[in-house]
Amino acid sequence: MPSTNTDKLKGQRLCNQKVIERLIERLEENDKLQFEPTIVAIDNQLEIIQCLNEKIIALSDAESTPDKL
Repeated sequence: MPSTNTDKLKGQRLCNQKVIERLIERLEENDKLQFEPTIVAIDNQLEIIQCLNEKIIALSDAESTPDKL
């Protein structure tokens, strides 16, 4: 059962990583009006990913965790 939980968390993490990729693309488009809100959104997504990483580590075997992340 723990692998199901970690798989779900890893899926959520992947979705958040994709959101960050889209936000970075917006920055690359040089949209100055959206710069600050985009940076804030990226920061929020990174916090979510960090939390998900902590949950994944907590549910995973300590010895195999670095390979899985």
